Amino acid sequence: MAVNVEEIKKMSDHDKLKLIDELLKSIDDETIEEYLSEEMDETSNILNERIAKYESGNMKFSPLEDVISRLRKRSEDRNRK
Repeated sequence: MAVNVEEIKKMSDHDKLKLIDELLKSIDDETIEEYLSEEMDETSNILNERIAKYESGNMKFSPLEDVISRLRKRSEDRNRK
């Protein structure tokens, strides 16, 4: 089945949410549970890696102002695309 992503992007936010709702309703509960379980495993792995890095003293920190500045720039760059 071909999905035209560009057409979906043109839809209103309300229509996109209705589409998402319909798609989610079309997926059986077992598949959703398996997917979420896999995602939780991946998230857990990432968190464990970050905790280990923090505890080893190998984590680099940035001042809040720098983080906000980088996020704003990233957002502006995305909006230009």
